[in-house]
Amino acid sequence: MKDWTGETLTSVFYTGDLLHLEASYSGPDARHRRLFIDSCVAALSPDPRSAPRYYFIENHGCFNDAKEEGSNAFFNPRTRSSSLQLQLAAFLFPQDTRNSIFITCQLKATSEMQTSSPTNKACNYINSRWINVDGSDDVCRCCDDTCFSNFLTGHTNLGSLIPEDLVARETVTLGPVMVLPYK
Repeated sequence: MKDWTGETLTSVFYTGDLLHLEASYSGPDARHRRLFIDSCVAALSPDPRSAPRYYFIENHGCFNDAKEEGSNAFFNPRTRSSSLQLQLAAFLFPQDTRNSIFITCQLKATSEMQTSSPTNKACNYINSRWINVDGSDDVCRCCDDTCFSNFLTGHTNLGSLIPEDLVARETVTLGPVMVLPYK
């Protein structure tokens, strides 16, 4: 759907159409979780390591595709902490005749009490700067480099203080999504 109010009943799109995607955590403690998308990759098969592939979210939540000229890619402002909505333009891989792509994302749900950090963020690239949908834009400064948390740099990651079993992690794959070159 164009406004994320329901599921799209088709999996056929044309190059340039906007894909509106939503990831959400729906565990029994969902209201106490904040969802993050660490990375997303588009590939021609369900195997995210296959080639060709295109990472459009990397580095613990940096929406790199938003840096492309004329891009409409971004994380939508949050409607609830346990979900993230995003949009990007449908595309095909150059010099490949297959019209289907698979999107694989690494998701994690942390404690809702955890603040944004260089490894827990959702950063858009707007007007030549990185903006975090949860505020605290300074956690996005690492998006053009490598993001990690380190007490020595002044950035702390409360996730490192939270037992690993309290951070839910999952890899999800969407597809195949059919993308046709023209209407």
